[in-house]
Amino acid sequence: MNQKSFSKIPKAKITPTLVVIFVLVLVALIYVAASGWKRLRGASDDPRYLSPSSNSASQSASQSICGTELAAQFAAHQLTQLQFGDTANNAPISSPITVEVVNTPASITQGLSGRDEIGATGMLFIFNHAQKPSFWMREMKFDLDLIWISHNQVVEITPDVPAPQPNTPLTALPLYQPQQEVELVLEVPAGKAAEMGVQPGDQVKFLDLSQEIEWEEC
Repeated sequence: MNQKSFSKIPKAKITPTLVVIFVLVLVALIYVAASGWKRLRGASDDPRYLSPSSNSASQSASQSICGTELAAQFAAHQLTQLQFGDTANNAPISSPITVEVVNTPASITQGLSGRDEIGATGMLFIFNHAQKPSFWMREMKFDLDLIWISHNQVVEITPDVPAPQPNTPLTALPLYQPQQEVELVLEVPAGKAAEMGVQPGDQVKFLDLSQEIEWEEC
């Protein structure tokens, strides 16, 4: 068997120019790889690229707020949702309820006077700062429970406040006040507080706000 003969391939000459080109190409490849990794790391650290679970945890973080700032979150007579929770067991004790917010001097003064019904589960009064507000039943047509709230916690309940008889002089109307300062007062139809199982010490949560709130002085 005859063996094929091959001609010799001349060896390539490595010149300084080739060495420089090779080094430049190698540096360029390293730079591109490093830049891509940096962009990848940057995307993972950017809040806009957080996973849904991480983003939801961020949204649930609490924010400090006072009465003035909370009142500014709502328009007068805006509807919002609340839920009462058992502090000891960290569990809701009622279904969400829809309440009408009053947060201006005019809407607070008017309250539910003259209405035939609330139109929602209750009316929520938001004051700009903690105080002992005085409530009366001027021109009221139905009985109420008054739920006094401080720092998102029920501190007192005044149940079954009666509507006055027609033509009762204003000077004869009793005044109702909490024993301690509050920022919020929730009026609901008489018997509703007991129906929901609400008691002093229960927490109040605003379901329409993106973050839990912690109270501070304005």
